Amino acid sequence: MSQFINRQPQPRYPSDTLWLEPIECDRLPVITLIPNDPLNLETLQKLLHDQDELYLVWPDAKYPFDMEQWREAILSEATNISFYVGKQDEIIGHAALRETDVPQEYAICYVFICPEHRGNGYGRDLVQQLEIDARDRLGAKTLRLHVRSYNPLAMYLYDSMGFQGYEQIGTLTKMRKRLSS
Repeated sequence: MSQFINRQPQPRYPSDTLWLEPIECDRLPVITLIPNDPLNLETLQKLLHDQDELYLVWPDAKYPFDMEQWREAILSEATNISFYVGKQDEIIGHAALRETDVPQEYAICYVFICPEHRGNGYGRDLVQQLEIDARDRLGAKTLRLHVRSYNPLAMYLYDSMGFQGYEQIGTLTKMRKRLSS
C-alpha cells in the first residue's frame, strides 16, 4: 500500500479517530477507509484504467482518465473527501463523500471495488463505513447516491442497505437514506 499512499498522518484525519477503525465482520476480512488527503489521483488512475470500469464509476468521466476533471469534481467543496479502500496491504477500491446543496446531506460517489474483489461484501462494508464517517464527522442526517440500471448489483446493494429511490431519469436512479442518530 505504501507504494500508492502518502502514509504520513494528516491533521484533518488523525489516525486515532473512531471513524477510521475498520468494521469487524464475522463473514469477511476487514477493510479500512484511507483518506486520500492530500489528494493522490495517480492511484485512482491506476484503479480506473479500464474504460468500462471508469464508465461504471462515473459515466461522464473522460477517457482516458483526466486528472484535472477528477480534481475539480472531488475538490469542488471544502468538506468533500476521497477515500481509498484498503484490505490488508493493498488498495482495492475508492469512494468519495461530497457535500450537496441540502444542509446535512452528503452524496456517496465515485464508488469502485476492483473486479477481483467484488462479491465478497467489501462494497457493503465500504458503504457502512461511509455512513459512519458522514454521520459522526460531518453531521450528516441523509446520504444520497446515483446508480444506473445497467449496474444491477450496485442497485441491489444500495436497496438492501436501506437506500430508497426517489427519482428515475432514463437509466439513472437517484436514491437516499436517512441516517440513524
